[in-house]
Amino acid sequence: MAFPPEDRALLKESIGRFVAETVSLEKRRMLLDADQAVDRDNWRALADMGVLGLPFLEADGGLGGCLADVMAVARELGHGLALEPYAPCVVVAGRLLATAGSLSQRREWLAPLIAGEKLLALAHAERDFGCTGHSKVLETVGGWQLVGAKLLVPLARDLDAMLVTARDMSGALRICLVPTGAEGVSVRSYRTVDGQVAGEVNFERVVLGPEGPLPPSGPALEMQLAGVMNYARATLAADMVGSMSALLAMTIDYGNTRKRFGQPIARFQALKHRLVDCYTCLVQSEAMLDLVAIESAHDWAGNVASAKAFIDQIALDLGHEAIQMHGGMGLTDDLAVSHHHKRIVANTLVLGDARSGLRLIETDRANLKPASRSDALPFEQLLTGPEQRFRGEVQSFLRNALTPELRTVARHLTTPYPERNSVIEWQQTLNAKGWLAPLWPKEQGGTGWSAVERFIFEYSCAIAGAPERVPMGIRYVGPIIAEFGSEWQKQYFLPKMLASEHYWAQGFSEPGAGSDLAAIKTTANLDGDHFVVNGNKCWTTHAHWANWIFCLVRTSASEKLQDGISFLLIDLKSDGIHVDPIRLMTNDPEVNQVFFKDVRVPVRNLIGEAGKGWRYAKYLLELERGGSAFCGRARFEFDAVKELLSLGATPSSVDPAVALEVVRLEHRLMALELLEFRQARAMPCATDPGVGGSVAKLLSSELQKDITELGMRIAGTAGLVFEERRPMPVPRASGYPGSDLELVAMPRYLNSRVFSIFGGSSEIQREIIAKQILRVR
Repeated sequence: MAFPPEDRALLKESIGRFVAETVSLEKRRMLLDADQAVDRDNWRALADMGVLGLPFLEADGGLGGCLADVMAVARELGHGLALEPYAPCVVVAGRLLATAGSLSQRREWLAPLIAGEKLLALAHAERDFGCTGHSKVLETVGGWQLVGAKLLVPLARDLDAMLVTARDMSGALRICLVPTGAEGVSVRSYRTVDGQVAGEVNFERVVLGPEGPLPPSGPALEMQLAGVMNYARATLAADMVGSMSALLAMTIDYGNTRKRFGQPIARFQALKHRLVDCYTCLVQSEAMLDLVAIESAHDWAGNVASAKAFIDQIALDLGHEAIQMHGGMGLTDDLAVSHHHKRIVANTLVLGDARSGLRLIETDRANLKPASRSDALPFEQLLTGPEQRFRGEVQSFLRNALTPELRTVARHLTTPYPERNSVIEWQQTLNAKGWLAPLWPKEQGGTGWSAVERFIFEYSCAIAGAPERVPMGIRYVGPIIAEFGSEWQKQYFLPKMLASEHYWAQGFSEPGAGSDLAAIKTTANLDGDHFVVNGNKCWTTHAHWANWIFCLVRTSASEKLQDGISFLLIDLKSDGIHVDPIRLMTNDPEVNQVFFKDVRVPVRNLIGEAGKGWRYAKYLLELERGGSAFCGRARFEFDAVKELLSLGATPSSVDPAVALEVVRLEHRLMALELLEFRQARAMPCATDPGVGGSVAKLLSSELQKDITELGMRIAGTAGLVFEERRPMPVPRASGYPGSDLELVAMPRYLNSRVFSIFGGSSEIQREIIAKQILRVR
């Protein structure tokens, strides 16, 4: 049973308040100096709050909380650097006893554990043998004896009892409940690097109680132990996310207060952008926790392994950055920065480090193989029943509507968008279904979908191999006209967009106004009932195929550059317009320069008010960065790379370095999928991505570049053959001896360099995030 979201929010708030009031760096040092393992008063206070009883069934005296509730507690304890042994005593030992213990053992030990009166922990790790359980439990006449040694036993000297893993004479796994004071038990205590107390424990023919080992044994117990360990790994991941949030907050605060050269260091672009990257580490990790919390998932163990391995690395990265940005002080014991980093380091190593998690994923999840289009993907497990039915409807439509020819277009695509004929064919198919314009109001031809439904649609289209729709008309200027346009503009332009009669280009960038868009110089001077436009635009995608263009133009001079800009719709067949192609690295005809010489544009083509164009442009840019599911296209690209890897190879023959890179990209992609879904769930309406669109744009841009780079490296010298024809022909038609994916790998890699530039460069996205989320200016 899970707590309702509002109750979980109250739980987090109460734990956060408890930590803030009872845990401080000074109190932490006092505990460390006193060589004290745990503050018993704090421990009993947590018991009184019901926290220690969260993971247990009501029948055992617990509250029946779920993993999400437990992770909420762990995150707050991690954020506050609490020394309380919640994970080892409650999550590991307590749950193991509740899972594998007899009724009498549970009655004897769980109640005092939940009440904060007794401490239990698992003794599992062994020197030279890792966690394989080489201690022996011997069945003798009339009883059982335990022989062996364990290390890194949490709170060893302060425990009331230990659960000890061992092997019986048949080699089967057993777990023994051993009171710490039993004869033959000796403890050597020490502190771990993160300040916790642990110990090495020796068992010299320790006579067990009358019940002997816990009832389960062998494979059944192996499964129970694995389940508890995965539960604990999820808890440690949440603890690390708590430390990450604390590190980010204190680093932002330090950056805003510490001055160099007369200004806060956070204003220096290099540090500001690094703070943003730290923030993206945190939000991706939070999204991964959403997946981990679903214990009912068909591959929950794999999800935990993926999340733990991903968070292990990304938490270390954030810790490194926090120390670096604090300078020498970050290395000292005086600041909590070093304590948090040591806590993260310890959490990455206990219960299996990141490398073991990666090995598990490679073995169990076959991540080196291309995914099936019907495979369950991370966010699907977070869908409601109606959302699952909607996804089924979309999938059914795509199976019938996507012809082999259209699928080939996406498979052979070397530029961000396909050629005009393919775009129009797919748009007409979607329009016939009524699904072409999800971002428009329903009365104007939109779908009325929620943000989650729109995300599902965009994502499903991408992974199914639907051609990417050129967004300039339907996604960009269409919503602008629907929101800000005149009634005439709505009646004239919107139906023609839906019918694909109008094919649009975007006229924003200029030779001197790319990232600095407010610096545009193209002018539009009023002359009667027309504007006269002069200037030029560049990087205009598909302008050579378009028949309309929307432009930012300067209609009046102003001291503030953003003022005096207007938003104008221009017929590209007008006199005075000349389009010149800009050849990219692979000679693809994708972008152009558009020159305007005394072009007369009717005043009725002005969107909204003159001089208010910057407002409309900002609205459009938010749609550009958050109007589609970036992760769907990245997933499609990644599957193509894995298919390329699988050509003529088996997982065992793949270079280990390449295999590791594939797994790491898989983690980043999962995090992006979950993050974008999380953002869609939180959106107030389907057309308001807000600054979250900049976060997704930043992460997806860098990810897609890395995916295509890996594809280029896998293709190797086979990818050096240059095919100039577009659309890309099938290899047989060009006499190319390799596969079609080898043929497209190089141009796809080269052209993907644009992802972190168009739509606002990665640097611009970092500036937006720094200003609007981190409040660093």
